[in-house]
Amino acid sequence: MPDSKQLHHDAETLRQKVQAKRDDADNAIIRAANYRKDGELERAAQENARAIKDHQEILEIERAAMECEFRATELEAKELELEKRQRDY
Repeated sequence: MPDSKQLHHDAETLRQKVQAKRDDADNAIIRAANYRKDGELERAAQENARAIKDHQEILEIERAAMECEFRATELEAKELELEKRQRDY
C-alpha cells in the first residue's frame, strides 16, 4: 500500500498530466477555429470533438488526483492519531 508521500507524488504527476491534456485541448480548439475560417467544417468538427474528449479526460484525471490527495490526507491523519496514542502510553 502506498504511503502518503507516494500518494502526494502521484497526485502531482496526475496534475501535470492534466496540464498537458489542457494544452492538447486548447490546441484542438485553435485548430478548429482555423479550420472554420478556412471553410473546412468537417475538420473543425473533428477538432471540436477532440477538445471535448480531452476535457472529459481532464475531469477523470483531476478526480483521480483528488482521490490520491484524499487518501494521502486520510493516511496522514491515521499516522498522527497513532503517534498521539503512542505518546499517551
